[in-house]
Amino acid sequence: MMNRHSVQGDEAAWAGALNSFTLALFKGAVGWLGGSKALVSDALFSAGEAVQDLSRMVRRKPAERSNVTESSSKARQSDSSLLLIVILFLILVWGAAQAVAVSIKALAGTVSGAPHYTAGMAAILSIGIREAAFQAKIRHLPAGENTGRLLYQHRLSMATSLLILAGVIGAMTGELLDNKLLLSFDPIAAVLAGMIVLWRTGQMLYQVSSASSSGRRQSPQDSGQMLDTIQRVYGVITVEELEMNDRAAKPFLFVQIGVSPRISMQEAAEISGRVKFLLLSRFSYIQDVEVRAVPYEQGYPYKSNFEDKDSDETLLQ
Repeated sequence: MMNRHSVQGDEAAWAGALNSFTLALFKGAVGWLGGSKALVSDALFSAGEAVQDLSRMVRRKPAERSNVTESSSKARQSDSSLLLIVILFLILVWGAAQAVAVSIKALAGTVSGAPHYTAGMAAILSIGIREAAFQAKIRHLPAGENTGRLLYQHRLSMATSLLILAGVIGAMTGELLDNKLLLSFDPIAAVLAGMIVLWRTGQMLYQVSSASSSGRRQSPQDSGQMLDTIQRVYGVITVEELEMNDRAAKPFLFVQIGVSPRISMQEAAEISGRVKFLLLSRFSYIQDVEVRAVPYEQGYPYKSNFEDKDSDETLLQ
């Protein structure tokens, strides 16, 4: 059973994917009509962000079903979803390769002209939209969510957007000054952005394949033993997520547990520490464990093995 924090995580991921896809369509259309190869490459970058959000949700679904009996039809559905994600990534690779090839061809020949001024306006507007969407996503993250990965992705996205903006503005300036070097800024930015898209897509393909292989290596018996181990820990009410991944080519386990909403942050950290210690002790092939404790919904139908010591203390205000 998922609590409201898991639901918020899915809602934020869907909103992020929809926003990135809409932004990709906008930049792609303006870039195509405005003659900006750099903006088209930036559209591919945004499309990659949308697919990445979708892949993260697909990989999380099996973990959310780990506390129930998973049927073979659900397993096949998960595999089909992962296959669709891989196909989307391959389409991105093809698009980025085409964008790079066209831009290199333009550089090798004669650059016809600068992009239309609407391309520059779209590049500036997309930066503002991306920043606003990121701030909204941070505000709606579930409690305890690690923001390090999101901050890294946001910095890379903003750096790419600024690169695109420099390319478009540089080419427009080159047309005004009749400077061929500045005119080449747009296709140069397109090549660089296309290479970034290829690099990120390769990383995401590796993560998806690693998660899929890790899920196959983890037998149902292991999952059941892990769940039984976690649920026996004093203070754990439910196991919300249980996901095996590879981090730096080493088996890594992510666990999200539901705890009483009336305990303190320190008590929640102690429960998480006991869960991590037991998992590392009993499953020697696991190299690292990340345990996230979130407050369980009040009014739950299950009785906790943890007695509240102070009803005034809350895990999250």
